[in-house]
Amino acid sequence: MDIGGHRFFSKSDWVMKWWQQILPIQGSQDLSGTVRVSYRQQHREVPLTEPPHDPDHIMLVRKRLSRIYYLRKFFDYPIKLSANTLLNLGLIRVMRIGFSYFVSMVFPRRPGRSLENFLINRFGKQLYLTLFKDYTEKVWGVPCNEIGAEWGAQRISVRP
Repeated sequence: MDIGGHRFFSKSDWVMKWWQQILPIQGSQDLSGTVRVSYRQQHREVPLTEPPHDPDHIMLVRKRLSRIYYLRKFFDYPIKLSANTLLNLGLIRVMRIGFSYFVSMVFPRRPGRSLENFLINRFGKQLYLTLFKDYTEKVWGVPCNEIGAEWGAQRISVRP
């Protein structure tokens, strides 16, 4: 069971209104305003609704900082190619990751039918082993070479 915070975001007005019927947004006393909700670099203004009768049944809107704790250091999530990331990984590891990425671009694994091949083709073997393999297998309980490549294409986007 995951009892942590969750994100509720949709491009669909119907879905957003449905969520507000279940959990009205906190601070709904002034019904003339809106709340800006962001997810994956997408934004939308959500109109405030009637406050709930039970103050425990509300949707809290908070700024969220997602990070990965790795090598006793915090990394932004999703991973960004930034000075902080490079410093946290260290020169040798960055060089290994860069070389591995270059090799995967020049000699991609064929065919890309498994998630493992998809991730190695997209990020290089070293970064796959560093960030993706253990986490994915722990969360989904299935080895990456047994998960279809379509799964990765649906869930993993590469953003600039």
